Amino acid sequence: MAETFRQALLWHMERGNVGPSELAKGSGVSLDVIKKLRLGERPNSSTTPENALKIAAYFGLTLEAFMKTGETEPGSALADLAQLLTPQEEKLLAAQIRGLLAARGQQ
Repeated sequence: MAETFRQALLWHMERGNVGPSELAKGSGVSLDVIKKLRLGERPNSSTTPENALKIAAYFGLTLEAFMKTGETEPGSALADLAQLLTPQEEKLLAAQIRGLLAARGQQ
């Protein structure tokens, strides 16, 4: 588990081969904020909770999973993604999964 948000950010960017511009564009967090976090201009550089959530979501993770910076257990990646859904989206996804399982049973 990363000790700071900055450490987790660096780990995920390197692991995913994601550059600052790509992360800024995809997450909605300003490039300036991402650059400051990356460069660590301040000891224990961090960001606002809102920016942290946006960055974690860009990687398809909850903030808690983002901070773990380790390999996820099988199946936990899907659970982490499901936590990012709204209740309406969760119902839609559950219906789609039930449909897929029903179709599998008919084959």
